[in-house]
Amino acid sequence: MRRAALAIEERRSDGNFGKVFSSPLIRASEGARIMVARRTHRLSRSRNSSKWHHFGLFEGLTADEIRERYPDHFSVWNADRLAPDYTYPEGESRANFASRVERGLDRVLAI
Repeated sequence: MRRAALAIEERRSDGNFGKVFSSPLIRASEGARIMVARRTHRLSRSRNSSKWHHFGLFEGLTADEIRERYPDHFSVWNADRLAPDYTYPEGESRANFASRVERGLDRVLAI
């Protein structure tokens, strides 16, 4: 996230963000805080959950942990993880996630 913040600052002449939105999930709000930590900015949290991906059984695990705990799921995931129709075990498909993000962004941008 620090690298992302630096990349944005390098591409913006004023080095500022307008607003930063995140879901209420800890990983998202911490990432947003890291993004804006270099300057004082207003951090706005989106209260809807449209911008996080439900990773199902893989939630919170590293690739090594997934491989150890769910070897069969790991091999499918490792081969197909970027396919739009891939669905995380007991989670959600990438296509469904993308659709929810689009709807959520439409709502946020309408504010």
